[in-house]
Amino acid sequence: MNADERECRDELSALRGDSMEAKAHELAGQLGPSQLAAVVQLMEVMLRDDDELTEEDRRAVSDSREYFRLGGTGLSLEELANECGIPME
Repeated sequence: MNADERECRDELSALRGDSMEAKAHELAGQLGPSQLAAVVQLMEVMLRDDDELTEEDRRAVSDSREYFRLGGTGLSLEELANECGIPME
């Protein structure tokens, strides 16, 4: 765990679980539908057990890491949004 992770953990530990949950509900209530959907998807990914990855998934992740380690480049968020026809607001 790096220093930033420790600091974040310590800050979160300072809040009681119920107040953290209340804060999450408060913040979620301020999100628009697409933002809320993104947060829900993120939470689902965070809670997913890595054992659910198939061997094919693990191979794809490994290949991707190797590609970038060797200097491969990806798309910027703007390029990806443009390719998918999603306007950047």
